[in-house]
Amino acid sequence: MLGILSLKIKNTDNCQKVSKEIKEKKIITIFNSSLDEYEGLAGFGPKFYDNDNEGILAIAESLKAFPNIKLYMRVHPNLKGIDNTQNRFINERIKASNIEVIAPEDVVDSYELVDKSDIIIVFTSTVGVEAAFSGKKVVLLGRAAYESLDCAVIPKSHDELMTVLTDDNYVFPEVKRENPLKFGYWFENFGIDYKYYAPMGISKGKFNGKSIKANFILRRVKRFVKWFS
Repeated sequence: MLGILSLKIKNTDNCQKVSKEIKEKKIITIFNSSLDEYEGLAGFGPKFYDNDNEGILAIAESLKAFPNIKLYMRVHPNLKGIDNTQNRFINERIKASNIEVIAPEDVVDSYELVDKSDIIIVFTSTVGVEAAFSGKKVVLLGRAAYESLDCAVIPKSHDELMTVLTDDNYVFPEVKRENPLKFGYWFENFGIDYKYYAPMGISKGKFNGKSIKANFILRRVKRFVKWFS
């Protein structure tokens, strides 16, 4: 969280290139997520796109009509060196569109990229709340633990998103710095310490000294009943 306070770009050529474009254009940077982080969780994907990839491509295609905007995308570090459908889509479709893709192995520092950008777009990434803490304009397109902290604009449609990104008269709400700090505190402490429960991993632990564990079969049955009720 506090890494945002120490910003560096390690690649001088990229730094000079970005700096030149900053003077001439509005810089919008997308920080994607690795789809395997949430695809198995109902309701945690983008609000009005099928997934991150489709959303990023739609944004890039729509922004072709705005030559005053430079669009970057920083690929999530979890996607480094992986041959999967998400990376293939990025390489075959997104890179061919109106966007400059910064690979996960690229030495450009993500926090400096935030600092040099006018608008940050995230789907679920914690980069969004970090950017808000640094005073940046943030757009959140998916579910995030900080979504109710008034740290980001949350559009309801692609058309509304385009207005937010392209209308120079659009006013981003002012973010109170204590709001992202609430998330930072929670992220460091994860709430209040247990008094009677001692966790032993994700799904089991001891309550008042008695071992208990989650019943995944019962959970799935309840979910199945909920879907079809």
